Amino acid sequence: NRPFLTSLSHPVVVVAVAVLLLNDHMLKGSYPSWLTGKLSDFAGLVFFPLLLAALIELAVPSVRRSPQKLLMTAVAVTGFAFAAVQLIPAATQLYETVLGGLQWPLRVALDPTASLARAAVTPDPTDLIAIPAIAVAWWIGSRVEVSGSLPNGSGLGARAATSVRPRDGFGDQAVWGAGESTRHLPTTLLETRDQFLDAFVD
Repeated sequence: NRPFLTSLSHPVVVVAVAVLLLNDHMLKGSYPSWLTGKLSDFAGLVFFPLLLAALIELAVPSVRRSPQKLLMTAVAVTGFAFAAVQLIPAATQLYETVLGGLQWPLRVALDPTASLARAAVTPDPTDLIAIPAIAVAWWIGSRVEVSGSLPNGSGLGARAATSVRPRDGFGDQAVWGAGESTRHLPTTLLETRDQFLDAFVD
């Protein structure tokens, strides 16, 4: 069970990644403004904590026993790292180095002569306005961690009704909208009516 890996396919996360890519590679260059400058920050803070949690649960399987702690750690690390990059020069330089290393394989694929270089990052304390977006990541991660599947229609397979199987005069019938819980219902309504009438007459 990898709830945070599953969370990366949540519609909100998918939209956030698409917005980040579209903004960084098209909108910022074509329509430079305060909005496009902050849009990627909001989008990144929505999905990165879930990505971090997914990577950790893949690398360290034992953490799956405490998904809530893992989610809390991923959210806290993302928030503090984002703030540090905007406020602390040493953190900004470290981020530029790491980001440059991550971007290098793609740059080499596009241009074999590309050399390893630090990415250019301009710290902006006003970017901290995007911090509340991290609450969306917490909300998605908490719901997936609790349910074990994506909410809002993404995990309908887990909620499908089971077939009715006779057992000692009773059938097991899943109740729609009640997850995996079941109620035992009499096989026939006539038996229920007769039992009720007999008890009433007595």
